[in-house]
Amino acid sequence: MSLSGADERVGVPRALLGRDGIEAVDRSDAIRRATRPHRAGGYSYVYAFSGGDSFALEVTASRHGLVEGPVHTNHALNSSVADAAAEPSAGSRSRYARACALVDADPPQAAHDVMKLLADHGAEGQDICVHPDPSEGEEGAAIQFAMVCDVDAGVMWLAPGQPCVTPFQELRLADLL
Repeated sequence: MSLSGADERVGVPRALLGRDGIEAVDRSDAIRRATRPHRAGGYSYVYAFSGGDSFALEVTASRHGLVEGPVHTNHALNSSVADAAAEPSAGSRSRYARACALVDADPPQAAHDVMKLLADHGAEGQDICVHPDPSEGEEGAAIQFAMVCDVDAGVMWLAPGQPCVTPFQELRLADLL
């Protein structure tokens, strides 16, 4: 997830660091790859490793911070990073509040529960499952796809479109390699 910061500068493009992060083997390796010096800006990365270690890592050009917990949307939650990041949009705040409320009320126990959460339309504001608004044009907010992964089982479920109307397709890593 892109994370704009007031400290953005000329440097290594965040897309290159994001691509490099895919190859991280554990938490310390992921942090090292995402926080390399001379980076131009940052992302909010969500990592999950075999054995259950998962976290979000928020990065700007000069700061980074960990976020532990099951919910993250498109704004900085770590206070140090938030000081340098752009102000959260109302939509991101709305999605975050709704996702937290759903997880607190009924924590997901299986992949299907997460799929249901991603398809939610119950927010007071922008829904978790954001549909395009034609009045916003091509640059408007919209969910392009939804993805749920079981890292230990090597399974990913992908909905190429809004998850409330697009069925999730199961992809097994063993079948793809």
